[in-house]
Amino acid sequence: MHYPGSYLAGVYNSLHSVVLGQETVDEHMVNIPDWLPLDLRIGDGAWWSEGGLSLRSERRTLDLKRAVLTREALLEDDAGRQLLLVQRRLVSMAEPHLAALETVITAVGWGGGECPQRLRHGRHQFQRSRGRGVVQPASGFRPGLGVRGGPGRRGAHGGSPDRHQRDRDRPRAPDRRRPVRRTGGAGIPEQLGGLYTNRFDVPLAEGEQLTVLKTVAVASSRDHAIASPLTGARAVLARAPGSFEALQTEHEAAWAVLLQPFVIEFDASSQAQLILNLHVFHLLQTLTTHTAELDAGVPARGLHGEGYRGHVFWDELFVLPLLNSRLPSLARELIDYRWRRLGAARDAARAAGLKGRCSHGKAAGTAPNRHQSCCSTGSPGTGCRTIPGFSGMLGSLSPTTPGSTSRPPRTGAG
Repeated sequence: MHYPGSYLAGVYNSLHSVVLGQETVDEHMVNIPDWLPLDLRIGDGAWWSEGGLSLRSERRTLDLKRAVLTREALLEDDAGRQLLLVQRRLVSMAEPHLAALETVITAVGWGGGECPQRLRHGRHQFQRSRGRGVVQPASGFRPGLGVRGGPGRRGAHGGSPDRHQRDRDRPRAPDRRRPVRRTGGAGIPEQLGGLYTNRFDVPLAEGEQLTVLKTVAVASSRDHAIASPLTGARAVLARAPGSFEALQTEHEAAWAVLLQPFVIEFDASSQAQLILNLHVFHLLQTLTTHTAELDAGVPARGLHGEGYRGHVFWDELFVLPLLNSRLPSLARELIDYRWRRLGAARDAARAAGLKGRCSHGKAAGTAPNRHQSCCSTGSPGTGCRTIPGFSGMLGSLSPTTPGSTSRPPRTGAG
């Protein structure tokens, strides 16, 4: 995947597609509107997204104990002027509808008083996911931002309802001890295709830090106790803390409670422990106390991409032993998820002329016609079934005639 991806547990969209020459209708994980866009340029130069700034060094650090992603990058324009960019990102475990991105920008080796630093904050009007799903945001919303600044540090704060490391040469981190005082300000609203933006022109002295805080609330019609996704998202923003530090403190406290019973420590190399705890981190980014009340299941690969299109196979069989003694309420919900779909599985088996249950391994919804046909060829009387697979392989089962030792068609839950 070579584009940003943000996903919500249990949110799918129906899609017609042709696989191995057969038309199917099933449900796919939806890539919701991208909440991360933040563009930069120096003076009237080209924007970073347009190639106006080159990436000279980069380091990404995932703090597993705090569930915070940090990105440090050094950018340079054609004139040799450099910007140090440090970003911290979190999806709050204290408030599951809240996410935040803090960006600190510093001019390195030059003063921007006569050549202002310009930044463009934006949100997509909609985001397509390989044609598999489209989410339209609430109409009539425009992001609002205010500017804060001071002799040591400047910033913009915005709201929109809507340790694993990867590094090159490590740039310098910003000095977070410098004082900050608030000032007024507003961006210049622009619309670029499907992207709404607010543009800020900010003079930046050498060594001075410009801080941009983007706080985002995401709600859907599947959420409880809300009149609409828009009012639900606005309510989350209204009660959210006004600083990244406060957001992070609340998030870390909730994450520590969730993580503590899952931490793996044993007599082995630190690298082995790091790898195992990274897998635990991925699991807890998909299944938490917040998803226990959702009809979501366990999508293959979790909420980490679209390699399996978000389909739900039988991955809970691998994770239930880990959850049973630590989050029994969540383990029970995963069993209930299957129970709710037993009726549809029996209907699918009967439609194919079979007994028992026919489970498609893509249980996003419950209606049989929302999934690929369980048994696509053959007639009920012969027992011959061919089951197409999305990996490009074609698995077939031989006819089960009297006296045959061939394996019969699978009609159970496996």
